[in-house]
Amino acid sequence: MRTLVRDRETVYFAKRLPPEAEVDSSGYETGTMLAQYDEPEEFSLRVSPITEQGEIEIFGAKSQSMKKIVESVINTDLVGVDYLDSAWIGIEPNDEFSNANYVVARAPMVTPRQIVIFLESVIPNGNA
Repeated sequence: MRTLVRDRETVYFAKRLPPEAEVDSSGYETGTMLAQYDEPEEFSLRVSPITEQGEIEIFGAKSQSMKKIVESVINTDLVGVDYLDSAWIGIEPNDEFSNANYVVARAPMVTPRQIVIFLESVIPNGNA
């Protein structure tokens, strides 16, 4: 099934890197591990809310603050997207990449023809 360009929106994904130890002003590790992310990549994707009954049953109340991306594996490099990667939908990443409004909620489902990615809002009320 073809998708029109007007049905797509710009989405940025940043891969989660291994955590880095926090260092205090004296140069000693504090014992806290800080999440690190790679540079965001830009994609043009179909993003939709979760509306299927089976998916709503899986995610429960969280489904209202979630979005779903379904894309052909042939047309995209989304196969590299993984659990807990950061995502920006409707906004551009800032210089520190700290303004992500979504996170990949579970490992993407990859079939021979398509990839399905579930995103959960990191905005407290879910209105990202």
